Amino acid sequence: MPFFDLTGTSVRQEVRAGCATFATMAYIVVVNPQILGDAGMPREGVMVATCLAAALGSCLMGLLANYPFALAPGMGLNAFFAYGGLFLAVIFLAPLAASVPAVATAPVLVLVGALMMEPIRRIDFADPLLAIPAFLTAALTPLAFSIAEGVSAGVLSYTLLNLLGGRPDRVGWPLRLLAAALAARYFFL
Repeated sequence: MPFFDLTGTSVRQEVRAGCATFATMAYIVVVNPQILGDAGMPREGVMVATCLAAALGSCLMGLLANYPFALAPGMGLNAFFAYGGLFLAVIFLAPLAASVPAVATAPVLVLVGALMMEPIRRIDFADPLLAIPAFLTAALTPLAFSIAEGVSAGVLSYTLLNLLGGRPDRVGWPLRLLAAALAARYFFL
C-alpha cells in the first residue's frame, strides 16, 4: 500500500488490531444514545451522530495523520448532563459507589493489555526513545483504569523524548499538535 507506511507490520495484523480497537470502543454506540436519550434527546439520532463522529474522526486520523488511533465521542460530560443530580449524590453520599465504574473496567483493561503484548514484543527495547513510551502506555493503562491515560502518556513521552533526544524526524506535525494538546490538558486540568 503506497499511502500507508506498513513497514514492520502487515495488512492482516492491522486488520486484527482494528478489530480489537473496535471491540474495545463499540460500547459507545449503545451507551451514548442511552445516556443522552435519558436526557431527552432522540436515541436514534444520537446513535447515528455517534457512529458518524467516530467514523469521521477515525478516518481523518488515519488519512491525514497516518496514525492508527480510533476516535469517538467521550461520555464523561454526557453523564453529568443527563444525571447531574444523581452523580452529585453518589459523589457526596457514597464514595465507594463512585469508584465502582473504575473497578468494573479492570477486566476489559486486562484484555486490552493482553492484546497489546504482541506489538510490544516487537519493540526494540535497546532504543529508549521507543522503549520508554511503550512501557508507559502498557503500564499506565491498567494502573490508571483508563486506556486514554496510557495512550496519552505514551504519546507525550514519545514526542518529548524524540524532540529532545535529537530525533525530530520521527515526530510529524499532527503528532506534535496532539502532544501539545495533551500537555495543555494536563497543565490546565
